[in-house]
Amino acid sequence: RKLQKLQKKIDNADAITTISKYVANQIEDYFVIGQKKIHTIYNGNCIDENLVSTKPNSIDINMKFMFSIGIVQPKKNFHVVLPILAKYKNLHFVIAGHEKGSYKTDILKKAMALGCEQRVHFTGIITNSEKLWLYENCESFVFPSLAEGFGLPLVEAMSLGKPIFCSKLTSLPEIGGEVVNYFESFDPEEIVNCYKNGMENFNENQKLALIERSKIFTWKNAANQYLQLYESL
Repeated sequence: RKLQKLQKKIDNADAITTISKYVANQIEDYFVIGQKKIHTIYNGNCIDENLVSTKPNSIDINMKFMFSIGIVQPKKNFHVVLPILAKYKNLHFVIAGHEKGSYKTDILKKAMALGCEQRVHFTGIITNSEKLWLYENCESFVFPSLAEGFGLPLVEAMSLGKPIFCSKLTSLPEIGGEVVNYFESFDPEEIVNCYKNGMENFNENQKLALIERSKIFTWKNAANQYLQLYESL
């Protein structure tokens, strides 16, 4: 029924826009678009350069941590990076975002089995200032998500030059390009090795490459592309 409703919208549309080529390919696979053109217009970075960062109250300023953000639900796949905590005993994992369903409990159970439950922290929903602080102060950004139409947190972390480790599924390789580290699988040994190699080899040139790639994704670019499309119609 959902596909039928979307097909009707496509039938009535003069143009179709998507936030990634991955989504465009999904549309072509699931819908009949005829002669209509799909326009991919990327989202922009949501980090405000003029914002003053603020530490979340629940976070210890002295702890080393890897960071991730998103709705706490199974598709975000946060639990697969817990073996990194088992390997690095002084490292913490901070997850920010709305806690939905029982997935938080599942993560903590898995962490308990690995003996690292005291180093997993959930902040709940945070402000933009708190988000900025977490990006600025994390050791790394991890994003093992199973389903992303765009993956905005990847761009945010790139803009601050943070080492990034993410899944290679759906749209993420399209957004991250060659400047981020990808988990080849979610096998615990692969996860740990990917993280170890990525952190050991991270340098200033890689940091600058991350920041440079993030400049592709701006709201000014997006606005100009949407405006041109509207005018063409």
